[in-house]
Amino acid sequence: MKLSRASLAVIPLVLALGAGTTAAFGASSGATAAQPATQAAHDRSRTRVETDAVLPSVGRTWLADFGDHTAFGPFAADITFTSATQLSFVITKGALQGATDTVTYTTTRIRPGLYLLRWHEPKSGAYVTHVEDYSHHTVVSSIVAGTQFVQMDGSLTRVK
Repeated sequence: MKLSRASLAVIPLVLALGAGTTAAFGASSGATAAQPATQAAHDRSRTRVETDAVLPSVGRTWLADFGDHTAFGPFAADITFTSATQLSFVITKGALQGATDTVTYTTTRIRPGLYLLRWHEPKSGAYVTHVEDYSHHTVVSSIVAGTQFVQMDGSLTRVK
């Protein structure tokens, strides 16, 4: 099964809604050609959804541990946020242990402490969406790798 770009765009929304943030998506945000930038900023503040937000984790490394019973078997990764748009990871547990990549990511702040991240991994070809909750130290991940669609949830712990 090949997913369309539209399908990939829906995944982050579904994850965010599943994380209990339906109120954040009640109104439209973002500017259109007919809408000035000041209106877009107003819309973002009204809905509390902030696109291109800077994560509180920039400059730090976090362990995303999804446990021992995922579609990949045991799975954990150290994620280092090197900038507001770039991260590097190393898989630290499971059959993929030792795999690394550096990716460009985008971020949306859904509420204080809750962020939606999206990236494409050049080495594996996978598309990844994370809902990272720094208030509750949890992470929900959705991965499209080839024709496989995997969802996982786990803990998010600051390493350094």
